[in-house]
Amino acid sequence: MPRWLTNLRLTGCCVFRRNRVDKALALLSYLLWWSTAVTGQALTNLRELGQREYQAGHYAESESYFRAALEGARLDDDSRAGILSDLGTLLLDEERLSEAEEAYTKALAIEKRRVNKQAIASLSRDLGVVYSMKRRDEEAI
Repeated sequence: MPRWLTNLRLTGCCVFRRNRVDKALALLSYLLWWSTAVTGQALTNLRELGQREYQAGHYAESESYFRAALEGARLDDDSRAGILSDLGTLLLDEERLSEAEEAYTKALAIEKRRVNKQAIASLSRDLGVVYSMKRRDEEAI
């Protein structure tokens, strides 16, 4: 499925879920957004939907929301690192260790540039779990 079609579908899903009160407004918003990339509030909505699907145990849907949010052109470093961390946790639960390692490593690189010590500690712990599961004990330590 082309990326623009996936973004269109996910944006529509976000708009309709967030605007249940007024379907006419939701339809108008959807039609105005259909040709643009997912940005701003839609990115926040995608992350929230991804977290909800993850908590419900729907990993494939959750991953698609997280990956769509990561494609956002106007994504700031804080949001990108958070989404990468969420994605890493999901991939770790599915025991897709190489992908989880990649997600955590990218998030850690972002947080090191920002010098966010709490996030660095948390991501280092998560990355240590991945290394431990991969039996790379020296790196885990």
